[in-house]
Amino acid sequence: MTVAGGKVTDSKFDYIDKDGKSKQDDTEYNENMKAKSGTEPKTYIPALNDELVKAMGEEDGSPADVEVVTGATHSSHSFIMYAQQLVNAAEKGDTQTIEVDNIVTK
Repeated sequence: MTVAGGKVTDSKFDYIDKDGKSKQDDTEYNENMKAKSGTEPKTYIPALNDELVKAMGEEDGSPADVEVVTGATHSSHSFIMYAQQLVNAAEKGDTQTIEVDNIVTK
């Protein structure tokens, strides 16, 4: 996430596996998810990033204003939670990298 002039100007959120590969680049995963849910990481991840920049550009905007992507509800909620952590850190002036261990729920 990039902040300039007190506004989020860019977001590059992604899901990266232990081998450093993005879900957006995993063709098989994208095809399987799209067949089951109607969306895929290469579509919803850029959409979430764009939504965050848009939401944070609004007066009193917050990550909670990001619209959940149909078919990627869990990923959308995770994105919103992670984005809020970044915004909280940015508001405190913390520019350190924040690494998140993905939460697994059952």
